[in-house]
Amino acid sequence: MNFLLCPFSDTKLTQTLDSYLGTQPGWLFGHPPLFGSNFALQRQVWDRLRSAVHRDNPRVHDDFDISYQLRPDMAVVYDPLLRVRVSARPLTSWRALGRRLAMTWTTCQVDFAQEAPLRRRAERRQWAREHGGSPGSLRR
Repeated sequence: MNFLLCPFSDTKLTQTLDSYLGTQPGWLFGHPPLFGSNFALQRQVWDRLRSAVHRDNPRVHDDFDISYQLRPDMAVVYDPLLRVRVSARPLTSWRALGRRLAMTWTTCQVDFAQEAPLRRRAERRQWAREHGGSPGSLRR
């Protein structure tokens, strides 16, 4: 099992992203999403994800792209000690917010074309049945 560290509890992060997107991104991802200003991942996780992440497209939202690329055997781990101050710059103007939302839309288009959300969730359920666990679960 590979692990990623996430600085927020599922509830706080989901509420924040729910406000940001008007949806529950964890449902699409099959696990709590990562928050790019403050998360860590193991090198072996990045080695597995790097070829799938769309780093060459500046219109792709990197946090969401990395979150969507996580495989079922990768767990998001909550670490209450992993904290950092975050700028509210994305929310300072309608234009800035619109840019982030447009990036999120582009990311969904790119990622969903690569792996449809329902197929992704079915793969995660299959993994959970075969391994007796919850795919991409949040651990505290």
